[in-house]
Amino acid sequence: MAKVIDLKDYQPRKGEKFFVDTNVWYWFTYVPSKVMYMVKKPLNHQVSDYSAFIERALNIGATLYHCPLILAELSGVIENAELEYYNQIKGANINKKAYRKIIPERKGVSQEVTLAWTTISSVSEHMITELTPTSATNVLSTFHATTLDTYDCFYTQIMQANNIDNIISDDADFGSCPNSTVFTSNRNLLSTHT
Repeated sequence: MAKVIDLKDYQPRKGEKFFVDTNVWYWFTYVPSKVMYMVKKPLNHQVSDYSAFIERALNIGATLYHCPLILAELSGVIENAELEYYNQIKGANINKKAYRKIIPERKGVSQEVTLAWTTISSVSEHMITELTPTSATNVLSTFHATTLDTYDCFYTQIMQANNIDNIISDDADFGSCPNSTVFTSNRNLLSTHT
């Protein structure tokens, strides 16, 4: 099991390293400007607590990290949010493939993803990511041994390869990952690991 720390009670230290999970990047880069329009709104703590922690970490001189797979996962999450909003305001029920063919909508999604990625790249460091057949084997091993999804299994492998143990995430599944320290505001995760 992971070590779990309530990020509201933690003061990051200069030089400390944190990998930032996709859900946190989503709330930090995309949600603040969209929350009033969202169908599935995040909980208040998801936007405020994580953003405040990221600001504290940056202000003290801690280093935040991302990897290219974050872009793949984040773009899907943003596209889903934009599609849900489109369906709500239009009274439609179109699927993702049809939505992508609406040129102004596709342009808007592309702009949102680019803005989010530009922000992430400006406040965090890129982790060296080498994906090999061995990576896939290790991911499958982690997938079988934990409750993580495959994106998160890849993240743990990349973190391990870069000697980073700390992850900022609201995902309770990271609690099942040994040799990690999860900085979270997820009440359920905190209550099961204290």
